[in-house]
Amino acid sequence: MGAARYTLGANKRLKSSQKIKHVFENGKKAFKDPIRVNYNYIDIDATDPAPWKVAFVAPKRLWKKAVDRNRKKRVLKEAFRVHQDLVPKEEGKTLHFIISYIADVELSHTDLEKRVVALLGKIK
Repeated sequence: MGAARYTLGANKRLKSSQKIKHVFENGKKAFKDPIRVNYNYIDIDATDPAPWKVAFVAPKRLWKKAVDRNRKKRVLKEAFRVHQDLVPKEEGKTLHFIISYIADVELSHTDLEKRVVALLGKIK
């Protein structure tokens, strides 16, 4: 038997600009330097019964070059992907959340992973 595959496919991504805006405006926040998580539970949609959807952000005001922003997001995605089983699930609700790398500091992959795990534990 093979090990569980921790993929992060398109069906697990939060892509709608309207939904992303709703999370930023109406959601709750959790913070663990240099990462912030904005999250919001919504009623489950019959057309998309996913238990959660995630987006990753690296602001342009901190990293002017796209290559730097993409690297931050790639590292965040990998740290999250391995620990996605820690995302809380609520019956009849979908969790939309956005993980943002909001400080101009370089962290090792293990430090970043520890902070992502701590933030996933703070989501209620």
